[in-house]
Amino acid sequence: QIIEVIAIENLSRQLERQSDLMSKIQKALGEYLERQRAAFSRFYFVGDEDLLEIIGNSKELKQTIQHLSKMFAALAAVV
Repeated sequence: QIIEVIAIENLSRQLERQSDLMSKIQKALGEYLERQRAAFSRFYFVGDEDLLEIIGNSKELKQTIQHLSKMFAALAAVV
């Protein structure tokens, strides 16, 4: 099985391109999250993973409520 992988033509170059592409995607995602935080400063209180979940589920109130206490310290619960 390993021999099959090694036999892939231009494997090293393909992996380098994929790595470069992944780096560009990560950079763009980081910049996007930073713009979201600049637009709403309370987002600075949540990590990247939480912020992605908030943005991705913005229409699902039940999934975003769990993050409110991280952004608003005095908030105990949402009715």
